[in-house]
Amino acid sequence: MGVCLAKNGGQTPKFIGDYEIIKLLGEGGYARVYLARHTTLGRLDAVKIPREEVRGDPDALAEFIEEAKKQAKLRHPNIVEVYTAGVDGKTGTPYIAMEYMEGGSLRDRIERGKLASVEEAWEWLKKLLDALAHAHREGVIHCDISPENVLFDSMGEPHLSDFGIALAVERSSRTETLRTLTTEKVRGKARYMPPEALAGEYGEKTDVYMLAATIIEAIMGKPYPTGNLGELDQLLRQMMNPDPTQRPTPREALQRLARPIPKPEPVPPPPPLPRRREPPEPYATLLNLARVFEEKTLEAEVELEEGNTDRTVKLLQTLNPLLQAIEMAEKALKENNLVKRKVKEKLLREKLNEIKQYLHSI
Repeated sequence: MGVCLAKNGGQTPKFIGDYEIIKLLGEGGYARVYLARHTTLGRLDAVKIPREEVRGDPDALAEFIEEAKKQAKLRHPNIVEVYTAGVDGKTGTPYIAMEYMEGGSLRDRIERGKLASVEEAWEWLKKLLDALAHAHREGVIHCDISPENVLFDSMGEPHLSDFGIALAVERSSRTETLRTLTTEKVRGKARYMPPEALAGEYGEKTDVYMLAATIIEAIMGKPYPTGNLGELDQLLRQMMNPDPTQRPTPREALQRLARPIPKPEPVPPPPPLPRRREPPEPYATLLNLARVFEEKTLEAEVELEEGNTDRTVKLLQTLNPLLQAIEMAEKALKENNLVKRKVKEKLLREKLNEIKQYLHSI
């Protein structure tokens, strides 16, 4: 029977139970998770195997098996489903087989810089709060909600995972709330934990705080508000209130999210500015004036040769204002410095000089 090497050098059987191990997906402090194929069904699942040092610790091993039991009884579309758990008959290695989340973790997204919009986070929060409410209804407190433990399926739907340190809590006989437990062992990641958890006290509102910190990190890249969180700002800050009595339960928070996320009123576009007629480019103006001037001059020469004195005089009278216009255009040309084609400018000036010389000669 073959073995495959884990990322840090530990060995894992190539086959375990009804599964063929394909590759390592990730690892934590006490277990590794592999992509595996069910040898009968051909389905790809995630298989969790405790690390070697955990297998030799009876208490840690018992906690590993307990994780499977707690998560297996939670049937919710936004909680990773546990299919089976057992001990491999040949190697004695315990394992948990669960739903494979192709979309990776929220931590993966954050590390890639793919932060969520408020609208996207609104939908995630609704679904994860509903998953929490279901877990609490079944008497399970997660205790370790963080971006590492929010996984996405192939459709981008978020799922709660890793109930490894979850607590089983009895529901109060008189109320719908879970009892608060005090434990000697601090559970969860410190940066997502509320003050009471640091003192070893856990209840359903502990999970509410951790989920808020996780969603805030999904939006801002950090598990605490560093700016305005849009339509979620007030709710998320309330969910992270240091006083657990001031936090909403998952159901209370869900009621706040029952309405669709408000969309900002569309801003009407500004009225169009009146179109301003652009003045002609001085260079083009100068060319047109010179062309007209040349045509009038040639026409006057023809009339003079044919002996039409009156007609010649009238044509010559129109040349003077044209000459003035040409001089103005030439001045504008210099002031605007719009023409950079030096060769054409030189030819134009030579033509103007010819016209001026002709005028002085008649």
